[in-house]
Amino acid sequence: MARTTTTTQSPPVISTQPQSVAKPNQISRDASQGRCRRRSNPIIHPISVLFGFLKSINYWNSFWVLAVPAFGFYLATSTPLLWPTAVFSVVYYFVTGLGITAGYHRLWAHRAYTATVPLRIYLAATSAGALQDSIRTWSSDHRAHHRFTDTLKDPYSVRKGLFYSHIGWLIFKQDASLKGRTSIADLDRDPVVMWQHNYYIPLALGMAYAFPALVAGALWSDPLGGFIYAGILRVMLVQQATFCVNSLAHYLGAATFDDHRSPRDHVLTALLTLGEGYHNFHHEFPNDFRNAVDWWQYDPTKWAIRLWFWCGLVSEVKTFNQNVIERGRMQQEVKTLEGKERLLLSMQGGAVGSGAAAATETLWSWDEFQRATSLKVATGPRRDLILVAGIVYDVASFLAVHPGGESLLRSAVGKDATALFNGGVYNRASPFSFPFTPSLLAYLAAGLYFPLPLSLL
Repeated sequence: MARTTTTTQSPPVISTQPQSVAKPNQISRDASQGRCRRRSNPIIHPISVLFGFLKSINYWNSFWVLAVPAFGFYLATSTPLLWPTAVFSVVYYFVTGLGITAGYHRLWAHRAYTATVPLRIYLAATSAGALQDSIRTWSSDHRAHHRFTDTLKDPYSVRKGLFYSHIGWLIFKQDASLKGRTSIADLDRDPVVMWQHNYYIPLALGMAYAFPALVAGALWSDPLGGFIYAGILRVMLVQQATFCVNSLAHYLGAATFDDHRSPRDHVLTALLTLGEGYHNFHHEFPNDFRNAVDWWQYDPTKWAIRLWFWCGLVSEVKTFNQNVIERGRMQQEVKTLEGKERLLLSMQGGAVGSGAAAATETLWSWDEFQRATSLKVATGPRRDLILVAGIVYDVASFLAVHPGGESLLRSAVGKDATALFNGGVYNRASPFSFPFTPSLLAYLAAGLYFPLPLSLL
């Protein structure tokens, strides 16, 4: 708790003599304390401003993100780019980029699929070559970003500006206490994650710079070209592609499934980020291994995961029910059309009225919901049901994979967990966007619950 102090001042001396208005920098006598004081406006010296700016810089991150690439461009001016080096640089760009998108992001941050140990080791090693910190640190930040999108607890919120969300949050020091808290207990139990985290610096430097230099030097006698083009400049491009997910993917494109928050879908961002550009879909259905749900959309990360699945390296690939996805898309389309209708009718001086069809299914009362989740009822086993935004969900199959941790979700069983699930600030506009939507059981209307027909599940 912050401690406040109160200063007691003597009452001012009231004078019957005419008083003149004090001029800036005028020296006057404090009658109550008997000493002189200078009345002046505070002046901030430019040197102080510069010192404060320099103090705010994160020099470690700035060195790797800004200084090293600049040095690489300088070396490139005197080092020719050989054709084999160019091809290898492109191939290694995709290899390390997929390490981030398929590994850091979809495997470890969202647990969208399960990978064998050899594949996890491969992804942990190649992703280290992108120099984006360890799996553990990266995933912690990303889970906070999803839970607290567009708020002060979002580590790279676009609400703080496009530059901040792209690179500013890295090159300037951040207050760690402001970042939203999430559970990474599952990552701490993963030996591959902890191996990479504990040996990250030598592994990253080796995969980022030493490995491409050795390959180019051993195969076509161009170690310096491999170091510059497949090393320094390739790292810069992979980093900037990832940064575009945090910035452009929250700025450019369409809100296909939810316009309440900033994530957007756009093919240009997808092209730049190995398929991560369909970001509105991803934020609504974060545990789906796809970012591009339509067959014609560009998502090489999705294709790579499917290939690994066919090879037996991947299992338990998570996807949302297509009906649920289409209902979410349709809901946003209806919302957009209603907005246009309101605008049109307001211009014509009219009014908008809409209504929803009444539900006809069997009703649940609150007591029935409580009985279904109570340990004291002898009519059957306790069910792991929670209420979020007026909808009842069976979360039994989701407890072990919830990004916020099993204990957080289990504490909400039998309760209205809307505020808890939203993180107090993460306001989901669509009821179909929850990770456990396929287990949706009932709707809430006027205090009653409407169980859904099985055909909708």
